[in-house]
Order: sequence, then C-alpha cells, then structure tokens
Amino acid sequence: MTDSFQQNVRCPGCNTEAPFTIYRSLNVTLDPDAKQSLLSGELFRFTCPSCGAATQVVYPMLYHDMQRKLMIWLMPDDGDDDLRPERPAPPDPPGIPQGGAMAGYTARSVGSLNELLEKVLIFDFELDDLALEMVKIVIATQLEAAGHAKDSKIHFARRERDDKGVEQMVFAVMTPTGARAAMLPHGEMYTNMAAAATELASRHPPSGKWPLIDAAYLQRLMDLNIAEGGT
Repeated sequence: MTDSFQQNVRCPGCNTEAPFTIYRSLNVTLDPDAKQSLLSGELFRFTCPSCGAATQVVYPMLYHDMQRKLMIWLMPDDGDDDLRPERPAPPDPPGIPQGGAMAGYTARSVGSLNELLEKVLIFDFELDDLALEMVKIVIATQLEAAGHAKDSKIHFARRERDDKGVEQMVFAVMTPTGARAAMLPHGEMYTNMAAAATELASRHPPSGKWPLIDAAYLQRLMDLNIAEGGT
C-alpha cells in the first residue's frame, strides 16, 4: 500500500514553511494517479504558497509496482539538507522475500530522482536495464565522435515507431550546451545486448538485496570478463 505523511518544508527563497506530502512508499498499482504525479515531477515538487517558487524535494522512497513485480528503493545521494525530509531506514528485513506473493519480484536501488524515473520507464517498456547501459555506451561513443563532451548524461525516455514504422529506443541526452534526443533501433542490436547482459550478470550477479544496476556495475562486469579471457 501507499504510505505517506505531511511534513513542513522551508522555502529556500522566502523561508516560508508549509506542509508537503512525503511518500515513504508508493504503490503505483493501487494508486496510479500518484504514478503520473511521479513521472511528471509533481510528486517531488514543493511550490511555496507564499512566493510561488517551485523547489525539488527529493527524499527516500520505496516504489512498488505489483503488476510488474518491481520494487525500487530511492536513496538520494546528495541534496540540500533543509529540503530533505528525515531519512527512514531501508526496509527491514532487507531485500524482497522470495516466497508467496513476492516470488519473482525484481529489486533495484537508485541514488537520484532521474535514475528512479528512468528505471520506472525501462520496466514499463519491458526492457533490460543492464542492456540499456550497454546501449548508452554506443550513444556516448557516437556523441564523442561528433564532438560532444564525454560527460553527457544519457537517460532512457521511451520506445516509439519512426515514420517508417521502425521501433526506436529514445534517449534524453543532457550536454553542457543543452538537451537533445538520441535514437537507436530496438532490434537485433538490443536483442544481442540483452543476451550478453544476461550472460554477464549470471556469472557475476550484483551484490546486495537492492542491487544498483548502472554504468559502474556494467564496467565492473566488462573488466571481469576481460580478466577471465572473455571478448
């Protein structure tokens, strides 16, 4: 079930305090309207009733999708302490029970709101998040070859068909000069990457009950694969 409470938040602009809804957990199957608020950014947006300034307030939250058997634990890495509510402890006991109604669940952890939104979209579109980290390497290589900065931020956005009917994976790319979209076909390349990701992860599963599947984890897998004589 969704678990929320009210807590006062101080506006960084005018110092006005006002109540703000904090979600300890969000069950998007039982509360689909709240999922739309999450995807739009409204769920983590505090609007000051005094000056009207909008401020992002990111806090720990457990995302739960019963339909897709998915749980994602958001534990923000950083932020303004004045805008961050009290941090609850991770679920106890840690991890997802593997029996009964929880059998077959996927667990993930993320350190930022953008990462949470990306994971939600990845699983909504029934894609493999490790395979998409591989796709991001391809996109980053293409961007670098085109003269863009190496530190561009790349996030999966959606799947759609182009004007020729070919299904594309669309990514949002944030560069120092602005935002742009990048697309790659959702076809043989992705299928091969998904198979490779599954094979790599099977040999070196992510650690912990709430695994962090990101670029750093993929890099560790590739380093281990090279050390073991893989290709």
